[in-house]
Amino acid sequence: ALCVATDTYTGQNVALITRLDPLSSLFRLDESSSYPVTGSLCGSSYSGKTGCSKHFVTTLNASNILIDVAGVHFLSRPTDPGQCTRREAQCQTFIKAINNRRSNYLYAQSQGQRELIVAGDMNDYDGATRDVNNNKPTSRVLSWLSQLQGGLLSAASKVDQADRFTNWWDRNGDCVDEAGKEHSSIDHMLMTKGLFKRIRQVKIKHDIKPADFCSRTGEPTSLFSDHWPTIVTFET
Repeated sequence: ALCVATDTYTGQNVALITRLDPLSSLFRLDESSSYPVTGSLCGSSYSGKTGCSKHFVTTLNASNILIDVAGVHFLSRPTDPGQCTRREAQCQTFIKAINNRRSNYLYAQSQGQRELIVAGDMNDYDGATRDVNNNKPTSRVLSWLSQLQGGLLSAASKVDQADRFTNWWDRNGDCVDEAGKEHSSIDHMLMTKGLFKRIRQVKIKHDIKPADFCSRTGEPTSLFSDHWPTIVTFET
C-alpha cells in the first residue's frame, strides 16, 4: 500500500508492504504544527510551522485483532537544534494523525482487542531504551510517542544494548564502517502492551552490509541501505 508524500526535498513516498490487506487506504494528515513546541529544550531560536510530509496510519486485522499501524520518517540530524525543534512539531502532527485514525468509525465500531504499532525512521534517540553508544535525545519525540494509548513499549528493549544500533553514519568520510561512534539507533518500533507480550524474537539484521555515499569513489558502499532493518516476530 502506497501513501504519496509531499516531501519536496527528497521526493520520497511512504509505503506499507504487508500480506494482510489494510482495512482502508493509508491515511496522512495534511496539517502543520507550530515550532518551537512549548517547553522545547532543542536550543533553537527558529520559529514557524511545519507539516509531517512522510507518515501514514492504517488498520490491519490479524487473527481478529485490530492493529493500527502508524509509520513515519521524521527530519534527520538528531541533535541539530533547528532540526530538533522542527521534528518536535512534525511529531505533534503525527500524533494528531494517529488520534484521528483511532477515533474514526472503525475504532468506534471495533469489538475486543485493539492494538497500536508506531514505527519508522524517526531520526532521533530513545532516552528510555538507550542505544549501543548511550545516545541521549534533545527532543521529546520518543517520549511523546511512548505515552500514546496508555504507554507504548519499545521492541529494542528486548535486544542487548551492545546490539542496539540501526544506522551507520560515516562521520569521517573514509567509506568504511568502523562501528563505534558511527553506529546509533534512530529507527524505532513501539507497540501496545498487548502486542509486546506476544513478542517471540527481536533481531536487528546486522549481517547486511550498510550503504553510504562514498565521495572518494563517487559510488555507494553497497546497494542496500545505511539503516539495518529491525525484525520482530510475534506469537499468534
